[in-house]
Amino acid sequence: MDQPSQHPATAIEPQVCCHCGNLTRDAVVVARAFSSSGVGTAIYACTKDAPRYRRDDGGQS
Repeated sequence: MDQPSQHPATAIEPQVCCHCGNLTRDAVVVARAFSSSGVGTAIYACTKDAPRYRRDDGGQS
């Protein structure tokens, strides 16, 4: 029988804020970085610094 996972799927991993460098569990995605290898990543900010990265395109992707 399979053992239950030690890390539930709903667990939120701490992310590093791109502005202040602090770890936060309340991270907000403020940008996406794409690479030619096809693997992209999200850029996170804490809720205090996230307004610095507001979108100017009206929220459209």
